[in-house]
Amino acid sequence: MDFAFYDGNMMPLSDIRIATDDRAFFFGDGVYDAMVGNGKSIFMEKEHLERFRNNLSALSLSLPYSDKEIHDILSVLMEKTGTGYLFLYVQASRAREERKHSSHGIYSAHFFAYAKRFALPDADEMLSLVSVEDMRYELCHIKTLNLLPNTIAATYAEQMGADEAVFVRNGIVRECSHSNISVLKDGTLITHPLDCHVLPGIMRKALIRCATEMGIAVEERCYTKEEVFCSDGVFITSTTRRCALACALDGVALPLPKEDALALHSMVNREFFEKMG
Repeated sequence: MDFAFYDGNMMPLSDIRIATDDRAFFFGDGVYDAMVGNGKSIFMEKEHLERFRNNLSALSLSLPYSDKEIHDILSVLMEKTGTGYLFLYVQASRAREERKHSSHGIYSAHFFAYAKRFALPDADEMLSLVSVEDMRYELCHIKTLNLLPNTIAATYAEQMGADEAVFVRNGIVRECSHSNISVLKDGTLITHPLDCHVLPGIMRKALIRCATEMGIAVEERCYTKEEVFCSDGVFITSTTRRCALACALDGVALPLPKEDALALHSMVNREFFEKMG
């Protein structure tokens, strides 16, 4: 059975009831994060919680739980939910009030978390991509609950028979509907810089670290869709998928990944299993 925690109460996920005057319901006024655990550990938990805190600060939200307390809550949820890999979700939403756009100086947050059994995707499966025009707003670096453009893009990708949608704005590749995208070219890993257009992905961070350890240069710069088509390897990174390689974009086959791309892909995924124990 999958278990959840909401404002001090632990119960089966199916029993959670959230009030309709929670500002997350009206406005998506909140932030979230997602992790993968296995009962013994949570992959890059420190980095996930640091991002969660940064997002809380961006919305001027105060959470009445320390990182240690959140860790303890997640540990209990994992114990109750069962063995194997688990998807772990944490969310903070601005406290309940009458529906008005202004938050009237309300800075306290509701805290919701759950653990759900999770089938770890095969990272060796290569992904098909489809590009979509990036029409999102300028706050993509904050992991808020406002994900309508992402869900539309992910649905479009599914309808097109692709695994993931790639946001492109004015010819520049940004990120995907629920992952980061990076390319390897001539021994250099190229990934979009961390600005308001992309989320600071945790697995993106792991990819950069592994590339550096392998002696691969890293460039955080804007790049075009044309550069994707002439790359030596295209990496799709996210918490749930870890690190995958792409095989096609918009129905056109991408070049087969070269040896250094395959080695980097292997190192990132190997690190995941080593850290999870």
